[in-house]
Amino acid sequence: MPRGLPRRAKESVCKAREAALLAVEVYNKPAVTFRTGGFISLIVIAWTALFHAIFFRRGVKPYYRKKNSSRYVRIGKDQKDYKHWELSECLLRYYGDNNTPERMNLELIREVRDKIEHRSMPEIDTDVFGECQACILNFEELLIEEFGEKYSINSYLTFPLQISRKFPEQPLKLSADSKGVLAFVKEYRSALSADIYGDQKYSFKVYLVPKVGNRLTRDTAAVEFIHYDPTKSKEMEEYEKVVAFIKERHVPVINLDYLKATQVKEQVQQAGVPDFSMNKHTWSWRYYGVRPSWHDPYPAQCKTEYCIYDNVHHDYVYTEKWVEFLIEKWSDPEERERILRDPKCRVARRAQ
Repeated sequence: MPRGLPRRAKESVCKAREAALLAVEVYNKPAVTFRTGGFISLIVIAWTALFHAIFFRRGVKPYYRKKNSSRYVRIGKDQKDYKHWELSECLLRYYGDNNTPERMNLELIREVRDKIEHRSMPEIDTDVFGECQACILNFEELLIEEFGEKYSINSYLTFPLQISRKFPEQPLKLSADSKGVLAFVKEYRSALSADIYGDQKYSFKVYLVPKVGNRLTRDTAAVEFIHYDPTKSKEMEEYEKVVAFIKERHVPVINLDYLKATQVKEQVQQAGVPDFSMNKHTWSWRYYGVRPSWHDPYPAQCKTEYCIYDNVHHDYVYTEKWVEFLIEKWSDPEERERILRDPKCRVARRAQ
């Protein structure tokens, strides 16, 4: 146990290190399917304990106080345990109004933990890998900054062995829960400034470049991380050239994330609304005013969160959010009746 610290600070920093090592161990086990969920659950514990250790060392007790009282809130049947600050409260107390990349990374991790702690979602592993990697690196950096190099966990960690030359592709089929979590992550990222989103402390992004050539010695390290240092402009320019050379060429695919009306119908049926038809889909977009009717002089005036107009094919395509919206509405008997009784739907039925 580390010496030279208050007892509670010692206990908390030890707990933080153990939880962080367990988080990495869970993530790197090849047979684990609860990879991201396990890592995030444990890394939240690690970060919370690290903040508690910092506060204890500063002489601040990280406990909630009773309203309008100097006494602390106690929990448990015997009311002997203090109610400690959760991660959200620790972030507020430590960073204040300063929204650093490290803080924004932790805010996302905390939110995702709340969404997946009771579910297994291996489908999201590749999507949040960068944020998970940044989270453990930020932890190590703050641990050393606050308690010194001797408390580093880096010596216990190694680069995991790989059996593939490329990162595994995300499965094509996503569960409804996974879609919801990924939609949240995408929305969270879109709200970040370009500076924070592009910062390695928010999301760690790397290229793995094979070391080739006959100049390599027998002592050359197999894996070597190069720290990006903007003060070394010439050296960084050379790395940028390498990155530009190996960067994948991405071919744009039009409407990649959108669905045709028939696909919307099929997904709603599969989700538990078996009698959902193309007619009911038409009644739905009429009822909710999601898009204009055919031959409208302004076809592009859609609710873009649900639908957009494809000017090339003169057709409409729909979002996953529209599918989720329809499943929710058509699964509600009262809402279903309201749609079916609406005059616009009755007109549409008579016209058929």
